[in-house]
Amino acid sequence: MKIAGQGRGAGLRTIDMVIAKNFAATTGADANNPAGTFADNGGNLIGIAGLGSGNTGFVAASTQTGTIATPLDPLLAALAAN
Repeated sequence: MKIAGQGRGAGLRTIDMVIAKNFAATTGADANNPAGTFADNGGNLIGIAGLGSGNTGFVAASTQTGTIATPLDPLLAALAAN
């Protein structure tokens, strides 16, 4: 997982990240960057993205995205002592 800020008021670059099934007091996009945009460097799984979601920067061919109507589930279990 890598995330890098590009300066104040600018975008965030993402690569090889899972951003899905987040829990918050409100509903909406799994990723929100009010200070700017997202630059998708590929390999991401974004639960809710695209038109109407609040984020539209996840467009790399190797990134998987869900929509508001059909969010992607990363199928991850809770952390455990293995």
